[in-house]
Amino acid sequence: MNKPYSYGKLKGGLERSVVNFIQQYKRGLSNRVVKSFLYNQEHFHLFLKAICFPTADNIEELNQAFRRHYIVIRLTHYLSKLLSHTSRDYYHKHKKRQYHCLLIFDQPINKGDSVETIGNLIDINESDTAEKVINKQDNFLEHIEDSSLYHILTTLSKRQLEILELSFLDNLTHKQIAKILGITPQAVSKSYRQAVKKLAEAYKMRDSYGTV
Repeated sequence: MNKPYSYGKLKGGLERSVVNFIQQYKRGLSNRVVKSFLYNQEHFHLFLKAICFPTADNIEELNQAFRRHYIVIRLTHYLSKLLSHTSRDYYHKHKKRQYHCLLIFDQPINKGDSVETIGNLIDINESDTAEKVINKQDNFLEHIEDSSLYHILTTLSKRQLEILELSFLDNLTHKQIAKILGITPQAVSKSYRQAVKKLAEAYKMRDSYGTV
């Protein structure tokens, strides 16, 4: 296993302990979830501390951090699966509504000797009103059919929900989301982490009690 962060500053005896541990549990440490956990610098520090100073508190601190990390991974998978299904339904409903609106805008209206359509009569200078009406998005939460997921998502702020929508449904990067929302990528990342943490806690409660 390649070490994600250097532990070269450890004293000889401690470094040997780390190397021996990694060699002994090389197969387990190559697990994708474990590797993603250890690539977080804070987690790797807890990992080193638990190996070098294996007190009950240090080991429990490491275990708690890993549990939180694993919950987030499960949550991400859970949300991706459910939101992917929801997004397909949302897309089809949106396309159906869009087609219906286009039919309305294309209905002919007699205007003297000429025949106009509603779409032609709409003032184009009004920020492309027809475009706005046709492409106006409904409240995404209205399309969430899973009651548990709906309840969890309603605990988020409007901004957090926007970021999760753009991330999960549109597969946008934090940089792309930042450009759309007019904020910095750092602000997107912070809001995303807070949302995922909040969802992870709710998801953990759901697993423990069968509800949230």
